[in-house]
Amino acid sequence: MHAMMKKILLITFATVQTLSWQTAEARDFNIANFDEDRLSDLSAAVLRESRELVTIARRAQYREIQSRAQAFYGQTSLFYRGLEDGLSIRELGDILDDLELINLNQVRRAVDRANDRSMDDQYRVLRRTFFALKAEFEDGAEEPDYTRLVINYGTYFKATTAQASSLPYWQKCYISRNQVVVLEGDVRLTGGTVRVTLVDPIPGCSFGSVGQTGYIYTPHFNRY
Repeated sequence: MHAMMKKILLITFATVQTLSWQTAEARDFNIANFDEDRLSDLSAAVLRESRELVTIARRAQYREIQSRAQAFYGQTSLFYRGLEDGLSIRELGDILDDLELINLNQVRRAVDRANDRSMDDQYRVLRRTFFALKAEFEDGAEEPDYTRLVINYGTYFKATTAQASSLPYWQKCYISRNQVVVLEGDVRLTGGTVRVTLVDPIPGCSFGSVGQTGYIYTPHFNRY
């Protein structure tokens, strides 16, 4: 009888976990409505246009334009790779904001100082392509309401930033390697300790209930 009850509990737990992950996957589908292939094509086009501006500026010996356009190219590469590497929507948006507010403005000012028609024409092409990329991203992106992380090193979800070893068992939950946790909002892996809120419970831990707020050490996590 004991063995039968244990088997039933294990099956129930597996079913709950499967439903939890399916729910998370369903939410994941709604995080963004953009076409990643279209974004990839547009960011590749921005890379081509900025590289062409670098080439033209080098030939004309406009070193400032060359330098600024090269920086713009590098930042665009971060966005292009970020699409493939699964950066969060917020992180991708931050890259685009930097491209517009910092890099593109620096290119424009350098082109204005050069007062060269060919430089201005190529800058306008680049600017038009970039804003097509930004519009495509902003039309489809939605701020995620949760983040799924997988643990790459056994760690704790805990009540404070203190060392887990100093906390009583009712103020921490051990999370084993390869376990998945679902957290509210767009959690950024900052390299330090961050405050988070659980969307799904941590099985077998009274502190790890739905809605519980606590702390995690982000180097122990990767995006799932």
